[in-house]
Amino acid sequence: MPSFTLDNANMTIDNATYGVSQSGMKDYIEALNTSLISGTKNILEDVRDIQAAIDAGWNGPAKASFLKALAASIQKVEEALDAEEKDLRKKLDILQSNYLSAEEMLSRQIDEQR
Repeated sequence: MPSFTLDNANMTIDNATYGVSQSGMKDYIEALNTSLISGTKNILEDVRDIQAAIDAGWNGPAKASFLKALAASIQKVEEALDAEEKDLRKKLDILQSNYLSAEEMLSRQIDEQR
C-alpha cells in the first residue's frame, strides 16, 4: 500500500504501485480475448474426435442431422461468446475511463496544492 503524506506545501507518494496504463489495459483486454474467447472457440471448433466417433458408428440421415445440429450449436455458443466479449470490452472501457478520470482529478488536486 502506498504511503501518502500531505502538508500545506507538499504531497509525496512513496512506493506507489497504483496507476492506470492505457496500453496495459489494452493488453489486458487482448489477453482476456485470446485466453478466454479465442481459446474457447478453438476448443469448440475442434470436433475431430466427435467426427471420428460419429463416422465410426453412425450412418444415414441421423448422422447428417446430428452433425448439422452440432455445427448450429457451436455457432450459437460462439455468437454468445462474441456478445460476452463485446460486453466485457464495454465494461472494461468504462472502468478504464473511470480510473483515468480519478487519476486526472488527483493530479489536479496535487497541482493545486503546489
